[in-house]
Amino acid sequence: MDSIQISEPVILRVEKNVMTNALGRSILFPGMGHLYLSNNAKGWILTSLNTAALGSMLYFIFDSRNKELDYLEQTEPALINEKYDKYNTSYKIRNTLIITYAVIWIYSQIDLLFFSDDEISNKINTILLTDYFTPGSPRIQLSIKFEL
Repeated sequence: MDSIQISEPVILRVEKNVMTNALGRSILFPGMGHLYLSNNAKGWILTSLNTAALGSMLYFIFDSRNKELDYLEQTEPALINEKYDKYNTSYKIRNTLIITYAVIWIYSQIDLLFFSDDEISNKINTILLTDYFTPGSPRIQLSIKFEL
């Protein structure tokens, strides 16, 4: 019988920094870390909520500022209260949206850090490969999943 000899050392290649990649994506845009870990349902929900909150928040930041300037420039006593009420409503909505965005962002980070162990373990794959490959000889590949 012929014995199989591997003259080159076996290389252990591990996909590094899965958590760092996921967390970095999530910090920049909540939900993207979940999508990176293939948790698609939660990822798309968080991404959609984040996009809606961020877009609305930005609109009301500018709207609130414009209404504040209109209120401060008003000189007619009859219109001052009307301008103030519009500004105050926009200001409250803006603050609510800022808090909403912050809650979504914080939830996304906490969920990723503390409740995504299954997704992380599914993402981490270790592949054993040999660099020794000659034409006609088989290449050895072995996948291993680690449980965290």
